[in-house]
Amino acid sequence: MNHRNKSSEVPEKDPMGQFFVNMLSDAGFKAVLGDRANKRVLIQTLNHVLPDYARIKDIRHYRDREQKPDYYGGKKTILDLACEGEDGSIFDIEVQQADSPYMFERVVYYAAGNYHAQLLQGNSYERLRPSYSIVFLKEKLWHEQIDTSRHHPVTPALPPDRGAITKEDLLPDSLITRYMFVEEKSRIFAPSSIFCIFAQLGRFNKTLEECSDELEYMLYWFKHSSENETVPEMFADIPFLDELSEATRVAGFSKNKYDIYQSDMKSERDILMMMQDQKEQGRAEGRAEGRAEGRAEGRTEGRAEERAEIAAKMKSMGLSPEQIAQATDLSIEVINS
Repeated sequence: MNHRNKSSEVPEKDPMGQFFVNMLSDAGFKAVLGDRANKRVLIQTLNHVLPDYARIKDIRHYRDREQKPDYYGGKKTILDLACEGEDGSIFDIEVQQADSPYMFERVVYYAAGNYHAQLLQGNSYERLRPSYSIVFLKEKLWHEQIDTSRHHPVTPALPPDRGAITKEDLLPDSLITRYMFVEEKSRIFAPSSIFCIFAQLGRFNKTLEECSDELEYMLYWFKHSSENETVPEMFADIPFLDELSEATRVAGFSKNKYDIYQSDMKSERDILMMMQDQKEQGRAEGRAEGRAEGRAEGRTEGRAEERAEIAAKMKSMGLSPEQIAQATDLSIEVINS
């Protein structure tokens, strides 16, 4: 199905010199899966990570990415992509470059918010449909790694006849891990309600030659698309992979889509540069603590306006106040204001 359309209004490569967008960046992810013209690509991407019984045939509606608070002063959330399946099931699809100590709580919060927001006053609970939060994570979930647990003790719901927790219990070594409601002892699966699904690219280390099915080829392209100059030949014989790879080709974007993508890339680069700058500054201050303290404070004050602007961009992308505070050194109070 090789449709190699080239827009005359956009370059072959983006400002980073990439022929294909980085699917693990916010800008690339939204440019591809957020484009309604790529609905078939989104459907098949979802079906590769959903459990068999939850696979969808169509997307009937793209939802507002903004989750409004239930009460004055409540937290507003901005999702990467939200949509509904043909049966009303809700899907929130996110891409994350890095794990964080509260990643799991954050994803549950997203899914619970979508689940909760379905009913209006007077509606029956039978109207509720499952809510899925799906995250494509560049790294691994820290709480599945017993050696690097940083937040709180992880207590797996093991069968009653099992002995002590082993490292293997917390290291499932699965590319796709799914969390849902199950009864602790019997492991009975509760009625479909809230699901949290993680595609952990940090666990995927196969080369193109080692891939053997559509899921592995898809994960390979998610992880390595921006490193390629051409589409792998075998993708042309597999309709989904052909569509996915072509949807990521920069030269196929319309002028308007390319301009939006370029703007999103700049915002994302600004944020990443700010975070890197903060890390480097922290190291420098640590080495020269005291002697360079005055100069460091001067630099911090001089960048106050820049940090506030970047914090606003990070907030609009849905990052939590805690993450923004860590990246910018601004206080939670300033960020919330």
